[in-house]
Amino acid sequence: MARKEKKLLNTDYTSVMSPKLKVAVVVSNFNSRITERLLKGAVDFFMSCGMNKNQIQILYVPGAFEIPQVCARLCEKRKVRGIVTLGAVIRGETTHYDYVCSESARG
Repeated sequence: MARKEKKLLNTDYTSVMSPKLKVAVVVSNFNSRITERLLKGAVDFFMSCGMNKNQIQILYVPGAFEIPQVCARLCEKRKVRGIVTLGAVIRGETTHYDYVCSESARG
């Protein structure tokens, strides 16, 4: 049985997208098997809204811990209208997960 794809958004964003609109996507390199798929989904979404690749700035950081620092710099420069952050922290047997999640969220 074929699975029907469900359209999540019924809005046509192409009419409101300005060619001057720029967004940044900050992506963690750590757990890249996950974050690269998230990145593909984000870029596909922006493209479906009428944006082109020149309007999407992709920035890679080592891990989720570094995401807030890059976002702060992006906000200071004021060259993008929005920021999407993509990271994946997987719980292990140490407290590293709690530390990274807490500090990333706080940032």
